[in-house]
Amino acid sequence: MTINPSDGGAGRHSDDEDQADALAAVQSMLGGFQVEIRTAGELAALMGRLPADTPISVAGHARVDRDLALDEVEDRTAAVATTIPMLMPRNGDPAARIQECTPGPRTTAGVQLGAVVVAEDAEVAPERTKAFCPYWQAVEAKHDDDAAGLFDAHNEMLTFVAETLEGDVEAILHEWVPDDDLREQMRIEGQRLRHTVDRLTALGAKVNTPRPG
Repeated sequence: MTINPSDGGAGRHSDDEDQADALAAVQSMLGGFQVEIRTAGELAALMGRLPADTPISVAGHARVDRDLALDEVEDRTAAVATTIPMLMPRNGDPAARIQECTPGPRTTAGVQLGAVVVAEDAEVAPERTKAFCPYWQAVEAKHDDDAAGLFDAHNEMLTFVAETLEGDVEAILHEWVPDDDLREQMRIEGQRLRHTVDRLTALGAKVNTPRPG
C-alpha cells in the first residue's frame, strides 16, 4: 500500500489525501487507531488481516497513562498496535522506518507495536498517554511546542538526579561510594538540584502564564 507520487492523471488525490486514505484502510483492518494485544493468537489474527507488505515497527520507548499514580495503584504493561504513517526505504524493503519529518512522497501506512503502562484494571486510552521516560516527555514537548510540558519533564529528570545524589530515596549510588566525605558532597549537590527544580518550577509558572493583552 505504498503511495506512489508518480501516478498522475486528472482527479488524482493529493499526497495528504492519499496518506489519509492509506491510514484509514490500515486502521479499519486493525480494528481502531490503537488496539491492545493480549495473546499470541490476537497478534497472529491482527497480522493476518493486514496486507503482507504492511511495514511494521517497534516503538522506541514505552508510554504511560498520564493520570496513573504509579506509587498508589497496581499497574500493568499493555502491548498495543498503533496505525502510523511510515517512510518506506527507496529499495522497497518492507523494513520501514518511522517518518519524523514532513510527510513526503514515500509515505505509507504501517503498524507500530508498543507498550503502555496503565492501571491493572484499566483499558488503554491512547489520547490519555504520555511518554513514560521524562527524557522522551521533553522530546515530545519540544516537538509539540509545549513549554509547560518541557518544564515538567526537565523538573522530573532533575528530581530523579537529585534523589540519586541525596541517597534518601535512591540509595544505590551511595552504596557504591564508601567514602563518607564523597557521599556528603553528593547530598549537597542533590540539595542544590532541589533548589534548581524549585526555581525552574517558579520560572515555568511565569513562562506559562498568559500576559495581559
